[in-house]
Amino acid sequence: MIRLVVDSLTTDEAERFVQSADVLGTDGHPLKSNVRLCPPSSAGDPHTLEITTSEEQAVAIRGLFPAGSVGSFVQSTCLLPAGGTGLSLSVEMARGRVRDFLLIGEDWQFFQDPDAQEAMQAFDKARTAFTEAVLAGDASTRRKRAGQAIERGIDSSERLSVSYAESSLKRRNPKSLPIMGLVANLSQSPEVMVAAAGGARDGVLIPLSRAMIEKSPGTYDFAAVDRWMQYAFQASIPVTAGPLLDARPNAMPPSVEALRDLSEVNESVDLWVHTVLQRYGGGVRNWILGTDLNRYACFGLDIDSRVDLLLRVGAQLRSLVPQARCIVECTAPWNDRLQSKSAVPLIPFVLRLSERSVTVHCLAIHVAPTEGTPLRDLLQLAGLSDRLRSIKIPLLVTRLGVPASIGGEERSGWWRKPWDSTVQAAWARRAIAVLLCRPWVHGIFWNADGNAIACKETFAQVGAIRKVLAAGVARAKLAGETKSSPKTPRLPE
Repeated sequence: MIRLVVDSLTTDEAERFVQSADVLGTDGHPLKSNVRLCPPSSAGDPHTLEITTSEEQAVAIRGLFPAGSVGSFVQSTCLLPAGGTGLSLSVEMARGRVRDFLLIGEDWQFFQDPDAQEAMQAFDKARTAFTEAVLAGDASTRRKRAGQAIERGIDSSERLSVSYAESSLKRRNPKSLPIMGLVANLSQSPEVMVAAAGGARDGVLIPLSRAMIEKSPGTYDFAAVDRWMQYAFQASIPVTAGPLLDARPNAMPPSVEALRDLSEVNESVDLWVHTVLQRYGGGVRNWILGTDLNRYACFGLDIDSRVDLLLRVGAQLRSLVPQARCIVECTAPWNDRLQSKSAVPLIPFVLRLSERSVTVHCLAIHVAPTEGTPLRDLLQLAGLSDRLRSIKIPLLVTRLGVPASIGGEERSGWWRKPWDSTVQAAWARRAIAVLLCRPWVHGIFWNADGNAIACKETFAQVGAIRKVLAAGVARAKLAGETKSSPKTPRLPE
């Protein structure tokens, strides 16, 4: 058991931290564990956090943690010693931030760059505050200095991430522009939303919810999907659609989710996939095969059986749409709350698909804060993108977005100020730059959530990034193939 002193959070903040907490092993993956918030032993004392795992071992803990004026994000400690007691949660969070800045920034070899000096100066202040917190002789000073270290550490981390992204974008010479598209909101008019997105000429992602479409077994209502599909086809806007197999809870009709006989499962999935592909396969090449099969045991299947089912869906897709591009999607790429025995972390899951010869042209992830997957800061977003490069499959962000209005921030996080359309657009410019400066990220789809005004503001920011990348495309055409061009083909436009 490991005990930490919760010395800088209110009771509500501490409870939210526990609700969002993951305990991580030495490989960075979530462990089966129990995290308990213990009440103060006497009036005026702080709460205590108890971490219990099946075996005594060094672990880290992460959860939604406030960072002063810069926001509230999921943050992580370094590895904590097995059996450690009396550790300060705020000091350990500050230590984790200092580590992340140094490790990720060192990988970029950017510390000496002139564009990094503002971030480095800010980081020096964060590191000084952390040192003072560690050496503090009283709890009040320790708490104050640790809070300053966390706030300054995240601020300097984001400065570094954005400076590196902007510098890298200017140097990129891609063969073609990455996708900068829009997630369709089926309850909204495609004409209004596409116009707000500047025409969304790169593409739209049209979600297929079997639970919403299949009103009763074998009876389908495709009206809302048809409206978006027909508009996109007529406007010559490339379409990405799916998922064909969605493992998330409540993603299928209850009668389908309840199936446990494998032959009945195969028959039901085959019928659904055939119906969708017969309807839209002629106009759509980019298909999301499956979503969150690494996280959820749909139909009560173990992980190997879920991979078999994905293989089956892929084979059916390629037989009906031979030129299809196959995408596998994960909505929680940081492996949040991944404690089920049948769950597998994202990267090991993708490697398993490769071993089983599942055709995957692109890995898709969601980067959008929810109560189950709260907000990360931009350094964590950059670090995730860098780690996913190791699987050597192009990366696509099929749902990128943050709220455009206030609501739920205490459980999903916030950035700089309460959410509104201006804050959303400012975050979007930075996040899109952080993603698209990396050649293996082949595109993003912005989730406007039906807000046309906020969507227009965001796509104005996208336009500025497009101009920088377009200049790189022009340079590449003049110079011929360059080292910075992606070695793997991007999804077709």
